[in-house]
Amino acid sequence: KMAARERSTVRYNFTCKLTERANCPLFGVKFNHRLKEPYFATVGGPKATIYKCGKSGHDALSPVCLYEDEDALENYYCCEWVRATGSKDSWLAIAGAKGIIRIIDTCSCQLKKSFGGHGSAVNELVVSPADPHLLLSASKDHSLRLWNMLTDTCVLIMSGVDGHRDEVLSCDFSKDGKTIYSAGMDHTVKVWNIGTDDIQDIIEAGSLHTYSQERNFKTHRIHFPVLSSRSIHSNYADCIRCVGNMVLSKSCENQLVFWKPIPKGTEYVARQDSFPLVAQPLFSVDAPNTEVWFLRFTINMSTRLLTLGTQTGKILLWDLSNFVMNQNPRLVKPIVLSQPSCTTTVRQTAFSSDSECLVAVSDSGEVWRWDRQ
Repeated sequence: KMAARERSTVRYNFTCKLTERANCPLFGVKFNHRLKEPYFATVGGPKATIYKCGKSGHDALSPVCLYEDEDALENYYCCEWVRATGSKDSWLAIAGAKGIIRIIDTCSCQLKKSFGGHGSAVNELVVSPADPHLLLSASKDHSLRLWNMLTDTCVLIMSGVDGHRDEVLSCDFSKDGKTIYSAGMDHTVKVWNIGTDDIQDIIEAGSLHTYSQERNFKTHRIHFPVLSSRSIHSNYADCIRCVGNMVLSKSCENQLVFWKPIPKGTEYVARQDSFPLVAQPLFSVDAPNTEVWFLRFTINMSTRLLTLGTQTGKILLWDLSNFVMNQNPRLVKPIVLSQPSCTTTVRQTAFSSDSECLVAVSDSGEVWRWDRQ
């Protein structure tokens, strides 16, 4: 009865779809939250497309910019909006199979600059909430890299001794930008502390660096995370996000797991690792039909709504406030958004800044729009 009474009243209705590239999977979608107007980008294959969400009709999904890589074999997996150098405008960062991060000028739809360094594919890009010029990348080469877009500098590399042993599939920042969370194909979740004085000094030096000084700047390596755990997931960990003082991550196990990094106490004395923090599981949430990997969930700007696409073409929607109110969060069931013509895997979803618009991309090469009622 409690679960029924507390069920969310949030509702979204299907508005329209657009076929971008038939049967060419779209892997990533992100809204630009720095703009008042609802613009978003999609990536898949060698292309990145920017759209504006209009009010209705033919303007509901309007392409305004298209970038196509010169290499037809490139396959972009992720995108992120970053601050343009020397202005308050936004550029679009994209990356994928070739391991090169491309920065696109969204006004001219032209390539502005590129960042090389990763030895293999880049699976995710995330901008720091504390500094819009800092971009974090997660790669198949088992590493994470922190880049300064203002000075074109690779500031930090997180890999090595206690780093990931396989592809890093997902990453995120804490709200203050001083902690990094990562998840990988090695079934582990990790926490990296970049808030120490010495690392903050290195990040600051990276922001003052100039191209002419490139040879004098030494990228700093972090070999040791403050937390590394295989107890949260037993399969590929392919999405991780910071939610307040908790962390939410998922694997190919039809569930989402909420957990919290805590100091190692007496109950963990038997553990022989050297990490100062451990992952304390809080609760898990069933997410049916999500056992394929590289499905990424999304949390809206107010951290109230959570969505995750499925391999059957549906979107699962949770109101996070229901988890707080319910004594047994696992009993909270998602609202299922479905459309008969959407039957292929939904790879990622994105909310507009006001959460009035929800957009999804799928393996069929289609963009789907839902609007809040």
